[in-house]
Amino acid sequence: MEQPPGFVQLDAIGKPLVCELKKALYGLKQAPRAWFVKLSSYLKNLGFISARADSCLFVNKSDDAITYMLVYVDDLVITGSNEAVVQSLISKMSTEFSLKDLGELSYFLGIEFHRSSRGIHLTQKKYIHNLLSKTKMLEAHSYATPMAVNIQLFANDSLPFTDPRLYRSMVGSLQYLCYTRSDIAFTVNKLSQFLQEPTIKQWECVQRLLRYLNGTSSHGLLIKPVQQFNIQSYTDSDWGGTKTKKNKNEEVEIIPENKRSTSGYCIYLGANPIMWVSRKQQVVSRSATEAEYRSVADSITDLMWVLSLLKEMYIDVVKTPCIWCDNIGTVALASNLVLHSKTKHVELDVHFIREKVAAGIVTVGYVPSSYQVADILTKPQVYSMFAYCRAKLNIISQDEVHNGEAR
Repeated sequence: MEQPPGFVQLDAIGKPLVCELKKALYGLKQAPRAWFVKLSSYLKNLGFISARADSCLFVNKSDDAITYMLVYVDDLVITGSNEAVVQSLISKMSTEFSLKDLGELSYFLGIEFHRSSRGIHLTQKKYIHNLLSKTKMLEAHSYATPMAVNIQLFANDSLPFTDPRLYRSMVGSLQYLCYTRSDIAFTVNKLSQFLQEPTIKQWECVQRLLRYLNGTSSHGLLIKPVQQFNIQSYTDSDWGGTKTKKNKNEEVEIIPENKRSTSGYCIYLGANPIMWVSRKQQVVSRSATEAEYRSVADSITDLMWVLSLLKEMYIDVVKTPCIWCDNIGTVALASNLVLHSKTKHVELDVHFIREKVAAGIVTVGYVPSSYQVADILTKPQVYSMFAYCRAKLNIISQDEVHNGEAR
């Protein structure tokens, strides 16, 4: 570090000396790492172990208590099975670091936490208000769904949008909102595919999504108390395009420009969804079974990470996790070791599904399409199906939480 003006010391030949830092300065790129090294070293001396599945999670298990600490830069969330142990930890850390105890968790990284007898309701109402204020849409009329079922988006589908930076900024902000709003995950994923050269039509879809959020700003994820920690995943795929029924006798098929399918899955811990994904697949699938098979493979990958994390948190999973999909061919392919002619081209790493099923680590089961919760993550839906999936994903309003509590 260079010496500050007015305090310059020179060496024997008249060259300015440099300062040797005793600790990292705020703003330097090394500062966050230096802080994490110091904090983690201190916690390890107290008996905490950094989880291998997530290095920002620290776990301390003793004979009478288990304590968790989640670290995000210099913001800490501490919880545990024994309140006295938690308070003792805070007191110890106060002697080493300058801490400000904010009490019970109510607001963290833009997420609001509301406690009730039904559980903990996670919302981002203030965050949504800021997005609507930025786009001057606070008074806009709302929509019942985030995306129209008959919309077709592709590159150059209309005139270029005049402010692409605004488009990128809004879509990027909406991506963070997906942490508590799985009901908009597919729409945001779709809009994220046009960040380079957005069009007016795509911006209108952003506005529609904002209108939907304006009418559902108090909606959020309800985390319910559970007795047993069972894991299951609902997995779906939209093979090469979205099919929407116009009426009883006519069907309109919307096919994306590059024919790649969309994978969607949601992992539940007990009655609570803890992870959801909506993403476009990397390759073109030759059949609906193959598209679903790839989606199941992605789901199992994240499920294995969840199992690893729970193990480090000393949480026992009672039953074998089950992957639910609505394609009978995929269910058969996952458990049948015969290499079928129509799947010989599938990459070998995708077939690790069979390895996990054969080892009894996971099972793959069939669920009818009408009960497939992950359908909301692969395509736009009519309101009736959308409302069903949204409720199954525990996305409800604050009024619904309070009304349920009153009953």
